[in-house]
Amino acid sequence: MKDLIAMIGDPWAITDDGFAAVAAAVEALSGADLPDGPAALSAENDRPLPGTRTAEFRDGTAIIPVRGPLFARGNWLTRYLGFGDYQTIAQDFRTAHRDPGVKAVILDVDSPGGMVTGVAELAALIHQARGKGKPIIAFAGGMMASAAYWLGSAADTVVAAETALVGSIGVRVDVQDTSERDARSGVKRLTVVSRQTPNKGADMGSDEGRNQVQATVDALATVFIETVARHRGTTADTVADGYGKGGVMVARDAKTAGMIDRIGTFESVAGDLSAANTPAGWSGITAGHGGTTTPHEEPMTTIEVSAITADYIAANHPDIAKKFRDDGAAQGAKAESERIRKIDALALPGCDGIAATAKADPSMTVEAFAVAQAEHLKAKKATALDRFTTDDQGFTPPAADAGKPDAGAAGGDDATVKALIASIANA
Repeated sequence: MKDLIAMIGDPWAITDDGFAAVAAAVEALSGADLPDGPAALSAENDRPLPGTRTAEFRDGTAIIPVRGPLFARGNWLTRYLGFGDYQTIAQDFRTAHRDPGVKAVILDVDSPGGMVTGVAELAALIHQARGKGKPIIAFAGGMMASAAYWLGSAADTVVAAETALVGSIGVRVDVQDTSERDARSGVKRLTVVSRQTPNKGADMGSDEGRNQVQATVDALATVFIETVARHRGTTADTVADGYGKGGVMVARDAKTAGMIDRIGTFESVAGDLSAANTPAGWSGITAGHGGTTTPHEEPMTTIEVSAITADYIAANHPDIAKKFRDDGAAQGAKAESERIRKIDALALPGCDGIAATAKADPSMTVEAFAVAQAEHLKAKKATALDRFTTDDQGFTPPAADAGKPDAGAAGGDDATVKALIASIANA
């Protein structure tokens, strides 16, 4: 939670509404009593495309979601809030692009943008994968704004729904001025900056400090604009003057400006790629189109994709079936070893029993153990407090020694405290 609060002051490439949503979520959760890792989030570990966290797979096309405000790195809390992160998108994109079964990639975008940190690296990863045999399509269903457009523009083709909003090119930094509130509360903030680095820690309350931050924001925006120009095959001046100047455009206007390539629906994009991903005779299998013949070759034996079951593979390709079983067993053993290692690392004193139970139950995730452990400690603390409250009703402080200071003196107080501690420890 502290990491999210700290990130609010970082540079962002995001719309006003998008930033307001992030700030509101952080503010709403800042005082909430959240668990360390809700077990309910384990459902997010479903991986329709093997080896990825979020990607789906359809007819040879990997579909990677780019949703919500985007952070540099994600954790259970960003996923809980529905926020995306560059690290996960990058990992899923690499896996999909390297997978020989994936013939194309769709970036399914609906995002107001996100942090500047990390977006350039992800955009470069996408751009460098262009022209290598796997079409990369960025589709905007709702919004492809700011950092999300930075990423989308890196694709081979950008497609948007008729009602999609595209653009918001630019960078922002928001700083909350709490000086008046702090003054009323008697709070003073003192900062000492090394003499050799006078520009470190700009004072946003001064013109000089604001100008310094403004220069940084302008420099980041220049990188943004020049990168989009390179992605779209145009000039930086065209992007700066003709791509909305920080505003968003409806898809039709965005197409006229050259920000997108065409207007369409997600299903039309997926359908086009599905047809293109099923070349005649590919791997000896066709997706319901019947047999195919390669020139100068005999017709290939084809089967329906739906007929390729585990039993079919075991009967017709026992070597492949064995490889699947061996790989699955090895991956399962590795995953179980890692699960036990993480539980041992998280186990706290006094929780040996619950840790042992968790390790013995393969279905218990690390997140579920963390929550169970926290609840166990909370219950144990409450039980100890109840016993102390009950025992205190009949507690009699030890009598003062006639030859020593009075019971009200420091020595008597020490004896009383020690007796109280002993009663709690033995409870």
